[in-house]
Amino acid sequence: SFGERFSTYILNEYLQSKNFDSIFVSANNLIITDDRFNNAYPHYDLTNARVKKQIVPLLENPKKDTIFCITGFIGRNKIGYITTLGRGGSDYTATIIARSLYDIGSDRDIKVILWKDVDGLLAINPKYVPESILIRNLDYKEAKQIANFGAKVLHPKCLEAIEKRNIPLEIRNFDNPLEKEDYTTVSKITNRQQIKGISTVEEAMIITITSGSMVDVPGVLAKIFEIMGKNKISVSFVAQSSSEISTSFVVRGEDGEKAINALEKENFFSEFYEISWEEVAIINITGLKILENKTKAEIFSALAKRDVQVKAVSQSNDEFNLSLVVRRKDLIDGIEVIHEDLCADFETFKCVD
Repeated sequence: SFGERFSTYILNEYLQSKNFDSIFVSANNLIITDDRFNNAYPHYDLTNARVKKQIVPLLENPKKDTIFCITGFIGRNKIGYITTLGRGGSDYTATIIARSLYDIGSDRDIKVILWKDVDGLLAINPKYVPESILIRNLDYKEAKQIANFGAKVLHPKCLEAIEKRNIPLEIRNFDNPLEKEDYTTVSKITNRQQIKGISTVEEAMIITITSGSMVDVPGVLAKIFEIMGKNKISVSFVAQSSSEISTSFVVRGEDGEKAINALEKENFFSEFYEISWEEVAIINITGLKILENKTKAEIFSALAKRDVQVKAVSQSNDEFNLSLVVRRKDLIDGIEVIHEDLCADFETFKCVD
């Protein structure tokens, strides 16, 4: 965390040299967290108290217009040890402080602006669709889904901090600070139905365990999750046949071999189950109420045109997200045909609200 502290201190010194009323604040004096040192979670009650004491008096002083230079990425636990917030930690710091200001009843309008080297979130990775355009407006749930499936500009936990408070967030380009239109705003949206973004996991593996002799044996899924958890492997989603003869689950490509080896070392699976696997990719489709029957049918109809085989499907109960596991070789065809058949006429792909 020394880089964060040094750079923030230097910024504060620069601003003061230009006669700005700025102040350096180390976030470990504000944000109190649990003991997960590489992925710490804030204790908001303790953090709120420190924000109220250290930040609010200067914010609410009508004679001052103070600029706060606050380090990102760090906090401290209850006994004073420095903790780090993990990936996206600097952005997370901003949303934590915004939430604290909201919770303690600051009379200021609260908005988070994340300054990046891009204009915002794109609807599709331009590697697949070069004409992909900027998404101007997203609901929190949409943004979290897109961020979770590969958009490195934003981390889902940043949104977790502000979503329930309806604090708006903007992603802007520091090369175009005065731009009035081309940026992404994340806020609460309730009245639209359309595909907003298509994201991908390019390398994944679907692992299937099959056994005709272990039908009705309880606890199979629990054993899978226990083994994966022990080996620190994240499972994307699970599919099980109604007969319980076969169970499939998906892991990221880099974890595939480790997951298979872990299963084969367990007598329960190596003795009674056949273990098979296939390299796959995931297409993640996000948008408000996209799981309406008509939209879902159109998605599968479009994929069938290109003979894109869907190996497994996962959908969220809130109707914001549909994830499709496809053969790795079908990934580009799948993205292109969904874009051509379903997205070309949607408003968001014309870059308007």
